[in-house]
Amino acid sequence: MGRVARIFYPVVEQHANEKIFKWRRHHLSTLVKCITGHVELNKQEFRLKHIDSPLYLCGEEESADHFLLRCERFALARTLNLGSATITEQEAKYLTMQSISSFIRDTKRLKNPSIDPG
Repeated sequence: MGRVARIFYPVVEQHANEKIFKWRRHHLSTLVKCITGHVELNKQEFRLKHIDSPLYLCGEEESADHFLLRCERFALARTLNLGSATITEQEAKYLTMQSISSFIRDTKRLKNPSIDPG
């Protein structure tokens, strides 16, 4: 498990696994990409030489943890879905997969934002 994934799920419980595997494939794929850090954000796209800079509009390097935890451009969506404008790594451990999915969907940042496992 990668560094970003460990922030969100230091211990993956069996009941959580059973629930998420009922989601549609593209919903689950988008969530997994975000929490593993292998998502189509500027840091990853820059690493793959698809774009010229890893920076986002806020001026920070756009990594998965930056997007999910602290990018100021998504503070409102984060507050509405996750309870705070910024999230610490310690707080991230207590977020539900549903709330993270709702945040991702509401930002409309990703190429396929239709993540709504309902």
